Amino acid sequence: MKYLSLIVTSFCLLAALFSLNAQADTVQRLPSTELQRLLQHEDGVVARFEQQITNAQGLVIETSYGKVHLAKPNLRWEVLAPYAQIIVVRNNSVKIYDPDLDQVTVRDLGDDIEQVPLTLLTRSNLDLTDSYSVVRGGDNLDEQRFLLRPKSAEVLFERIEIVFGSNGLQALLIFDHTQQQTVIRFSDYRTDQVIQSSVFELDLPPDTDIVRG
Repeated sequence: MKYLSLIVTSFCLLAALFSLNAQADTVQRLPSTELQRLLQHEDGVVARFEQQITNAQGLVIETSYGKVHLAKPNLRWEVLAPYAQIIVVRNNSVKIYDPDLDQVTVRDLGDDIEQVPLTLLTRSNLDLTDSYSVVRGGDNLDEQRFLLRPKSAEVLFERIEIVFGSNGLQALLIFDHTQQQTVIRFSDYRTDQVIQSSVFELDLPPDTDIVRG
């Protein structure tokens, strides 16, 4: 009976260990956990992008091109054509500079990652489950796709799709409540680049209007 008791105890311990391992594997496979892992690896990024906006009928209403630099927690998003614009995320604030208007808009980001989707790329220690529900969006051999829906009803967009390819971040899709779509596709994508801090500074002309809000 003593040996039987030891065997039963051993099996119970093994079962408990297998159960814990299975639970750990399940947690690791959660879409939110996997997305956070992928986002954390996106750093030292230098890339080009094409941004296309379509309306609910699928008609393209705007196309722009530019380049992006990311060295967490800093981001520079520079539109080169058709109209120049520079967005810099630094020191928990975002600056949007429009050279044609001689104007820069400055706003604090705070801790609300739902309001500015680009901050998904700049935060090192994200807990996506606080702000989003995350599900897989139809992976294939060449890409991983994640669908994020904000938990707050006050956010201006309905959902975000993030697509990763073999070289890293491949596309970012933002859908608003009118079904207008913003599709950002990346090319010449490089990670682990050394980016000078001066890249995330704006050299503004003295007469630039500063708007806060």
